[in-house]
Amino acid sequence: MQEEKNTFEHNLASLVHLFGYPPSNANSTGQFMPWWTQNEWLLLPADVTASGFYITNAYNSFYGNTATGGWAAYIFPNMDNPIGLSRYVRMSPKSRPTLRFEGNSARSTAYFWGQAGAIYVGGNLSYVNTTSPLLMYNPGR
Repeated sequence: MQEEKNTFEHNLASLVHLFGYPPSNANSTGQFMPWWTQNEWLLLPADVTASGFYITNAYNSFYGNTATGGWAAYIFPNMDNPIGLSRYVRMSPKSRPTLRFEGNSARSTAYFWGQAGAIYVGGNLSYVNTTSPLLMYNPGR
């Protein structure tokens, strides 16, 4: 289950709202946020930066998609290893290139984050440690 070589074409992600943003312990730019750990109210810690398209493996093709709202329209996090059902697949998602990314658009993203782009490459999503089922996330650079 490597989820690669797929085509995502003409999808719409609209009215993306941030959960609990801005966090009380983050600065006003939203760029230097703390690490977030999975818990009973935050099942996927990356949801603190809810976005239209959260792309954990870029080795796919993206054509004509549109996103509105959210922290950014398209997020490509740095991931040393896969998560979820693919956790034990031996590969590094952050080393995979994007096959194609063209004709995509974004509107009204990053409302709470000054000087933000619609495409964000950065942050880190990983497990707390090699034996833990809990994920942790830091959206900062």
